[in-house]
Amino acid sequence: FVAGTSQEQAAQGALNETPGSSRAAPNDTPASSRVDSQSQNQDKDSVNSSARTAHTSQSSRRPAVQRVEDSCPIVLGHIAQDPPSRAKGSGSSFEQAFASLKNTKFYEPPPEPPAAPVAPPPPKKPRNPRAVLVSNRQRGNPVLRHIKNIPWEYADIVADYQLGSSTCALFLSVKYHVLKPTYIYGRMEQLQRGYRLRVLLCLVDAEDSRKTLLDIHKAALINNWTLVVAWSPEEAGRYVETY
Repeated sequence: FVAGTSQEQAAQGALNETPGSSRAAPNDTPASSRVDSQSQNQDKDSVNSSARTAHTSQSSRRPAVQRVEDSCPIVLGHIAQDPPSRAKGSGSSFEQAFASLKNTKFYEPPPEPPAAPVAPPPPKKPRNPRAVLVSNRQRGNPVLRHIKNIPWEYADIVADYQLGSSTCALFLSVKYHVLKPTYIYGRMEQLQRGYRLRVLLCLVDAEDSRKTLLDIHKAALINNWTLVVAWSPEEAGRYVETY
């Protein structure tokens, strides 16, 4: 009886352990599957959040690019074209609406702008009555550097030098007369009237000048001119001061 009882207890204990183990196994399997599903859900959430972040950053960059394209006509190697609304503008519609107004009696043209005032010419410096008047043709002549004892000034005159109200002078060098022998005759014809004393100041600046001086002397005698011969610019300057 004791042996049979122990056997029954052992069998009952085995039965009690078998259902417990069978219940524990089903509980273990769902726990592992839940862990896997949670990890998968977390991965999906992270992927979705990263995708939303990227989309948000791209959408935030697009307006900046559009603003750059609007402000700059050349973007990324291509020329940005103006939209049709900008190309047309509002001025054309305004002009079309009021184009017929010019043909009516109520239209008055705008007044013309006033003319700019003309500045008066600068006042001329009064001339010195005792100064020798020098023609602008004589600019650069070395004789002028040696006229120091009397005042002189440039003026628009026909003669080369005006030595007084009735005295004039022409300057001629021997070298220039050799190059242009008819020059002095044309200048003398321009001064046949208006002066009582006409002086021909000749500068000898050539070695063999005898024949040339004879031609110049003949021209002075025929046209009633006084011939004065100088052998240097200093001497010619003293003759101008003397007259």
